[in-house]
Amino acid sequence: MCNHIDGKGDDSPNSPDNAANPDGAEKSCSAKGASAPSNRRIDLPWWLRILFACIGGVCVFLAYPDYNLFFLAYIALFFELWAIDSLRPRSAFFVGWLAGTITNTGGFYWISGMLEDFGHMPTWLSMTLCVGLCALQGLVFGLWAWGIRKFDSRSPWVTAIALFVVIEMFFPMIFPWYYANSQYNFVYAVQTADIWGVLGVSALIVTFNVLIYDVSRTAFLRRRARRLQIALDADCQYHKKSIIAALAFLGFAAIYAPIRMHQVDATQAAAPKLSIGMVEGDIGIWEKEDPSKLRNNLFIHHSLSHALSEQGVDLIVWPESSYQATWVWGSQTTSTDPIVREVDAIFTPEFAPIAERAYRTIDAMFGEGFSRNPVIRRSLFESFSIQAQINGWQTLDPFLPSFVSGFSVPNEVFNHESQIMRRPYLRLIPDDTTFYLPSAEPLRASRKDDLIKLIRPEDISSPIRDFDAALLFGTLTVELTEKGRGLVEQGMTSVYRAPADTRKLYNTAHLVDKDGTVLGKYHKNYLLIFGEYIPFADKLSWIYEILPEAGNLTPGNVIETMPFRGYAIGPIICYEDILPRFVQKLSKLRPNVFINITNDAWFGKTSEPMLHLALAMMRTVEHRRWLVRSTNTGVSAFVDANGRLLQKTSIYDAEILRQDVAMMPPSRTLYSYIGDFLGWIALVWVAFLAVLRRRRNKID
Repeated sequence: MCNHIDGKGDDSPNSPDNAANPDGAEKSCSAKGASAPSNRRIDLPWWLRILFACIGGVCVFLAYPDYNLFFLAYIALFFELWAIDSLRPRSAFFVGWLAGTITNTGGFYWISGMLEDFGHMPTWLSMTLCVGLCALQGLVFGLWAWGIRKFDSRSPWVTAIALFVVIEMFFPMIFPWYYANSQYNFVYAVQTADIWGVLGVSALIVTFNVLIYDVSRTAFLRRRARRLQIALDADCQYHKKSIIAALAFLGFAAIYAPIRMHQVDATQAAAPKLSIGMVEGDIGIWEKEDPSKLRNNLFIHHSLSHALSEQGVDLIVWPESSYQATWVWGSQTTSTDPIVREVDAIFTPEFAPIAERAYRTIDAMFGEGFSRNPVIRRSLFESFSIQAQINGWQTLDPFLPSFVSGFSVPNEVFNHESQIMRRPYLRLIPDDTTFYLPSAEPLRASRKDDLIKLIRPEDISSPIRDFDAALLFGTLTVELTEKGRGLVEQGMTSVYRAPADTRKLYNTAHLVDKDGTVLGKYHKNYLLIFGEYIPFADKLSWIYEILPEAGNLTPGNVIETMPFRGYAIGPIICYEDILPRFVQKLSKLRPNVFINITNDAWFGKTSEPMLHLALAMMRTVEHRRWLVRSTNTGVSAFVDANGRLLQKTSIYDAEILRQDVAMMPPSRTLYSYIGDFLGWIALVWVAFLAVLRRRRNKID
């Protein structure tokens, strides 16, 4: 039996004498004139293994934002493979877990601050939970290291690549990330994503790491054998078949990238364009949720949208949940008559006939639309006020009452500058809203000017004010059940915390034409756990006392596109853009462009906003579509169908962006058809290795 030369006993799971050579080479233990020791095992001191694991873990997170040293991803796993060389599976697991925990701590450090600031947790608890989550996600590397040593003690070629793909595909994470995302600013490396998705790109990078590790390891063994005058046995032979296969895999990707990019560039150049503008108000989470600041927040969005409109945009995009107003004037009517819609949006059903007759009389006398002139509208409202009082309608306080619902307020008149029968929605918008009342007033220089000019609340609170473009924005919509009737009048908190059988509260994207018509809507399907919902919250109502900022939203159950000028917009809300399988489902509807609205204000001025963008950018290459991404506080961006980051905002100031966006043809990529088929193939291969390993153990 051969004995290793550098250690006191073989720590590998199989005896080196019995291990199979993956390339079929015969193992020799002969030396000059006598039985020679095996040259297979490499004994590294533990301090060096720990150092290599730390270097590898640091290299991974340095490849991502805000460091962006993407090339380190090509050597990070090289160090980790050396760190676990010749170890037993259990020891390899802990070394890999250390590297993974370091990686995730460097990438997700901002979770601690988020929990402290918005979860109101003490520092020690937020840091503990942050490290715990990072350690949990670090298991990816621990399991990978364990699998390599468990299934293939001789060489990582057989299992390393497939096992990495399987773990990336199936390991659950709150914030899913992939090794391939490190290449977001090196677009040549990700072009094969339209064939096999993000998992395939990860496999390419892992292949390069394994290649340089295996070649360097064999070179080390050959040099040591010569120094110790040991015969060059099978362990000292380069695994030529594996090396050739790896080079072919990498070579295909290198050749495919420029050819495919040239084709996509030609398609983008020939495609029709829409001029799209994005508004980033730089409104922090506390300002965004403060009821006293809602009007100022809306004024910021109106001002930035007005500036975009002057540049001639076709569509303006506001971020996730950006449209919030104390009072919202909208209609649920199915009528397309502009007078019917406007009257229904402003007045209660009892007073609407009076208003409609006045509107139609004025339009008949002076021309269609004349009644919506700001000056005429003001005069009309004053006249309506007088008529309301003559007919005995109740007049409320000059300041709006605490609660008025648009669902049923049949006999109330309330007043701003004059006594008008009106019926706005209170903060929460009915889910079946079909029309938003556009503002008839031009934008003033400041909010104070609106107050001085006594601009009516329906003009101040409208999402559309003084810009000539369609608008896509995020908001909250509510659908009440029979049990929930009257729930809105009890206040926002009551609606948020109400049981699921009383209401459905959606994170919604609305596409609205410049005349206020709702062209399309989408409910967010995948809610963020602990942020937008808490599992079993209906049975654990006390949990909101611990996590008061957590939401209680209802997930949507339909993936759909929005029609706009003959094109299909693929709406994506928040972190749905980092979920490849969700966007793959959306791609089946053949959208011409992806539009993502996001709120990253929860994470402050950290690396998270840029990391979120980096994770999302792979979707553009997977499906060869542009990504238009609008956020509350950054990073908003335009990304083309080759994954190029064309424009982006910072995380510090209010900004606008405008870009002519290619409406890509409705064709589908190979990945959009087969999805993560590569992951399933890898799973079958790993399962086969596990069965084979078990049978060998029984034979032994």
